[in-house]
Amino acid sequence: MNRTDIFYFVFFLLVSILVVPETGVALDFRIGLPFPENIREYQLMVDEAKRISIETDGEINFIFSFLTDRKKTFGEDVRDGILDGCLALESDFRALTDSSAPFVYGLPFLFTSREDVEKVRRKLDDQLLEEMGKGSVTPFSFVDFGYSYLVSTKPVDTVQQVEEIVVWAPPVDSVVTAGVKAAGFSFSVAGGKEVLNGLKEGLIDAVVAPLPLIIMKRWHTRLKHVLIWPVAYSYGIWVVSDTTLKKLSAPEKAALQNAFQALGEKLEKAIEKRNKSAEKVMKRYKANFVVPSAALALQWKRYREQGTAAHIHAYPDMAEFTKKIEQLLQD
Repeated sequence: MNRTDIFYFVFFLLVSILVVPETGVALDFRIGLPFPENIREYQLMVDEAKRISIETDGEINFIFSFLTDRKKTFGEDVRDGILDGCLALESDFRALTDSSAPFVYGLPFLFTSREDVEKVRRKLDDQLLEEMGKGSVTPFSFVDFGYSYLVSTKPVDTVQQVEEIVVWAPPVDSVVTAGVKAAGFSFSVAGGKEVLNGLKEGLIDAVVAPLPLIIMKRWHTRLKHVLIWPVAYSYGIWVVSDTTLKKLSAPEKAALQNAFQALGEKLEKAIEKRNKSAEKVMKRYKANFVVPSAALALQWKRYREQGTAAHIHAYPDMAEFTKKIEQLLQD
């Protein structure tokens, strides 16, 4: 072996020793979560993210931002490149897409049971996500939060009783508030911190809200009548900016999809548990769970038509999906 051959032999030997094939690059994703830092759902997501990081050998790492008294929504932060993604709520959707498709499931008076929701979602989830994906983000999957109910200090057994009450709903739920107003309900514009006093003083008769929120705010000490048909379905959508996704390989995108799926399933189970616990608390406080009468059921359909018509007038592209939902519910 001459000197040149020895040189190349040593060179390739060193390369084979020193250059180790890359087994994976750590991917850090800045994700906004719509929870305060001090509630168990947030900690649950942190714990699940740690498990995912370990399971993927550190390749998928989530860095969460939590809900604070912030001026910008998480959707705006994703749009502006401050976050890579978020669990988007209604308040985030407008910053992420021009389409009204993501709002459709939240239209008030649309669903009367979980069976209705499941029937529609089986057919339309992929279509709605595809529409949302025409914006600046890629949506991955829905997360089921449960329902907002009409819960009142006064009886809600008849159409007249329902239409005489003054209703409050969280201002951030603009689709719900607009639909309830369009349906003809008297509506309170009180701030969230004023609701309990409003209930005590008779300025507010009812709220449209998830039962866990009612318990957390102690409104259940005043609210004694729960209409069992939900006013609105609540949900979130995992989204990631297209700018972030362009940096990922196909296997990395698949790993991220699986991670969001795991986070969503864990979160849904926790929220379902919280919803059931809130229902038990309402029953301990002797709340009356009201089954709508035939007359109220008929009027409920009219409320839906009025609320939906108002939204379609403002956002015509909703019409296609609301029509599909109506057809599915009639089948």
